[in-house]
Amino acid sequence: MIRTENGKTLAAFRAWYVALTFHGRYTLLRALLESCPHGTAIHLLVLWLKEEILKADQPASTSYFRGKPMFELLAVLFAFDGGDPLHSFDRHMAVLNFCRFLLLFGSGSPARVVENNALGMWNSALLDEIQQRLIGPLQAACTRAAAAASADRTTLTGVSSADPCAMEPSPVVQEQGDGTVIVPINPDGNHRHGGETAHMQRQMNLWLLQGAVADLAETVRAGREHM
Repeated sequence: MIRTENGKTLAAFRAWYVALTFHGRYTLLRALLESCPHGTAIHLLVLWLKEEILKADQPASTSYFRGKPMFELLAVLFAFDGGDPLHSFDRHMAVLNFCRFLLLFGSGSPARVVENNALGMWNSALLDEIQQRLIGPLQAACTRAAAAASADRTTLTGVSSADPCAMEPSPVVQEQGDGTVIVPINPDGNHRHGGETAHMQRQMNLWLLQGAVADLAETVRAGREHM
């Protein structure tokens, strides 16, 4: 029931959004991106922004979804407090993928995409801003998060994550005289394994985030060679 009501609300909001002018849609997207604290909502807004980019060849839209207005939107998306990057995992993934989408927008070889510069993204000032406000801070934050994850893993298992082949010792099996077998249960086992599950999920998200940062950094590096 709740999901149905949410779906109806989103559909109504979407219909209202589409009915706005280009200026109205740009203003609304910018306001929501500046104020929305929810990563999943940011992801949806970025998808709508991509739609605007894909139809930005319409004359009335070019003044809002290309050039300086788009740079100003990106500046809003670059906001990062320097804390734990996984607390805003969905937001960071959406922003990183969106930046890469903008840089790769076009057709043909990478050199042709840079040369055509369909969205005006390939200029040194903007690339420097992407490096300084997005790639650099997230790389540093991911490095700190990886160090913290390694320490957490050691605390949980008593085994350093630097040694991925290390295994937890097997429990001592006791065979009784009647042939029954007793396997001692670790009284902290449930707590420990629950902690390990959370750690594994966090580690997976960290790998995904590091990969997205590396992909954007490589796109910027490779594109600069054709500028």
